[in-house]
Amino acid sequence: MIKQERITRLIAKKRVSDNLNSLKGMNKTIESIYRITFTHPNYTFLQVIENAGVKEITYQEADNKIKHLGSYLKTKIGEKSRYIGLLLTNKPEWIYSFYGLLMYGYIPVLLSTNNTVKQNEEILKQVNAKVLVTDFDKYHVKVINPCGINLDNEIKEPSWANEVVFISSGTSGPNKIVAFTGEEFVSQINNCGELFKKYPSLGNSYNHYLKHLVVLPFFHIFGFVAVLLWFSFFNVTFVLPYNLSPERVRQACLITEPSHIFAVPLVWDTITNRIKSVVKRNGLEKKFNKGINLSLKLQKLFPHLGMKFTKDVIFAKYLDDILGKSIQFCIVGGSFISEETLRIINGLGYLLINGYGSTELGISSFMNPKKIETRLKPSIGKPFKTFQYSITPNEDGVNELYVKSDCAFNKSIVHQSWLKRNKEQFIKTYDSAEVINEHYYLKGRVDEIYIGENGENYSLAERENSFHLSYANNLLLMKENNSYEIDLLLSYNPKVTKFQIAHDLSLLETNPEYKNIRVKNVYITNLEFPKANGIKIKRAKVYELFKEKPNEFTLLNINEYQGLINEGKYDQFVLEKVIKIFEKKYPEYSITATSDYFNDLKGNSLDYFYLVEEIERTFNIQVTSDFTLCRTPTEFAIKIKEISAL
Repeated sequence: MIKQERITRLIAKKRVSDNLNSLKGMNKTIESIYRITFTHPNYTFLQVIENAGVKEITYQEADNKIKHLGSYLKTKIGEKSRYIGLLLTNKPEWIYSFYGLLMYGYIPVLLSTNNTVKQNEEILKQVNAKVLVTDFDKYHVKVINPCGINLDNEIKEPSWANEVVFISSGTSGPNKIVAFTGEEFVSQINNCGELFKKYPSLGNSYNHYLKHLVVLPFFHIFGFVAVLLWFSFFNVTFVLPYNLSPERVRQACLITEPSHIFAVPLVWDTITNRIKSVVKRNGLEKKFNKGINLSLKLQKLFPHLGMKFTKDVIFAKYLDDILGKSIQFCIVGGSFISEETLRIINGLGYLLINGYGSTELGISSFMNPKKIETRLKPSIGKPFKTFQYSITPNEDGVNELYVKSDCAFNKSIVHQSWLKRNKEQFIKTYDSAEVINEHYYLKGRVDEIYIGENGENYSLAERENSFHLSYANNLLLMKENNSYEIDLLLSYNPKVTKFQIAHDLSLLETNPEYKNIRVKNVYITNLEFPKANGIKIKRAKVYELFKEKPNEFTLLNINEYQGLINEGKYDQFVLEKVIKIFEKKYPEYSITATSDYFNDLKGNSLDYFYLVEEIERTFNIQVTSDFTLCRTPTEFAIKIKEISAL
């Protein structure tokens, strides 16, 4: 990488200011954004992790590829279609194709690689797109593969289009099709410029470089606006990992030392749960939490130095096993995130803040990242100046967030036709929210809210987030018709054993949330729960599966698993010693792990206390009042383990 792109906080701020000032004097078009984006030709645009190493591509090289590929696509497509489907994973060809199509007058329709062929073909049909740029096969439209071709063609005269089509993830019902123009994108960029001015930490570099490790797909509104659009406009380097497996992402962090990562809550929750699992397995919970608490205190007193001390001293020898030491700024957005995740990620020295946006809105708000106290709250902050939030109770009494803005989507498909948006009307988000001290908090999707017996609203997503199972692929709480009756759906790989399922059930039983929400039925399935963009579970789709394929969901009989569940709660050696105490007292009976003292052994209350006294003496423990609720050797063994752990 060249010396000129080495960057300090002040230089980053100046670059942002210079680019924004240049944009003010230009038309509000995608062409204008592009021209400013590629004003530093020698800067490194991409670092692509390949098997052979890291391939670097400059802004000038990318600009050249875009012009050649765009001209090539123009020749191949002709005038057949104005709207062109774009279906690629995150790779250089996605960016070349995206801008290449726009440069030659075509409107890209950004399709999800997680959709089925049928879903994507239905979307193409709705926008009347007859051509698809992709390296996937099995599509029944004209396909152009932009990968691996020799681009030595003549460059044609550009004729820029000024519109991009996005497809919503379909978390709540069917996919929505919306379009943004250059005018809305310019507003989104200006919002990011305001962020840089208010919170300079957004421009924090590592070894004087700004690099963004790309985790979010570019076809996702979050990945497009908050990653590609914002950061390419300010000439940042993008790191494309070999794939998105945890090990490959960690490897990319160690090799290229990125400074920024933006991701959805699921990514950060997964990292947090893995860390907690390793810490617990190694018996380091007290030490780990002590380190997190010390880190947060230091960051409160000395924001910058506290974070540096955390990375260099407190967790120095552990960070290479997580995301390395280079990460300076992280953003999470898209749905509810737990306070525990914010606490641990920030406590490790990775500055993580929460934000909000959607396919229809773009990016609309962020939490203030200056103070650690505010970063630890799962608030989405206050809206940007270009957005207005409003909360209104719906017919079920659930408080729903509505948003109004000039820089939200320009038009959408309604009844098979494009309909321009009335900018004076609020947009229904389908997100439940509340306001505390002028800051907004997400409670979950409207269909994730249920009304408890006490009349209060609860978030299913929040409750699901409290369950940390070892073997389930997916977990979903499903509302029944009765508002306070909940079913639990668990998805397992067919190879998972009955003992492993029992282990998960034991974790559920010991979780207070499981009892608080009054789970009525537990169902197990081998079906994989459909996800929006491979990230968020499509709750409505799972409900449909449950209704359409009832034979695929097995109602769980907890009693069948109870013996296996209990095995994880006691030590076998302790159980055997308890059985011997029972046998000594009642030699005439054949004692088993489940022999009931009163029903099977016909014991009386007086002898029971002698039995308890013998157990107390044998295991050198002080019994508690609830110890006397035990009736079987297994129950005694479980209680002994609980008391011994205190």
